[in-house]
Amino acid sequence: MGGIPELLPPEALFPVDDHRALARAIDERLGDPAWMAAASARNLTSARAYHDNELHGRRMAFYQTLKNMTANWWAKHPDVQSSTPR
Repeated sequence: MGGIPELLPPEALFPVDDHRALARAIDERLGDPAWMAAASARNLTSARAYHDNELHGRRMAFYQTLKNMTANWWAKHPDVQSSTPR
């Protein structure tokens, strides 16, 4: 599939080499203002989830989890830790 499948609804996805399906979809969507308005609203909502204000907390939680997991691993493997230059 081309594009970003995790961000698009199934009806917006097409096989990479199917240019005819893509052309049909573009033609159909351009003739459907209601679909375009709904897609625009959906896309704006999705885009807001990727704003830095939203992502900062998620990033920090990820880094903290990674830090904790790494500390736990090192605590369980003191033999590796003592032979690893720091």
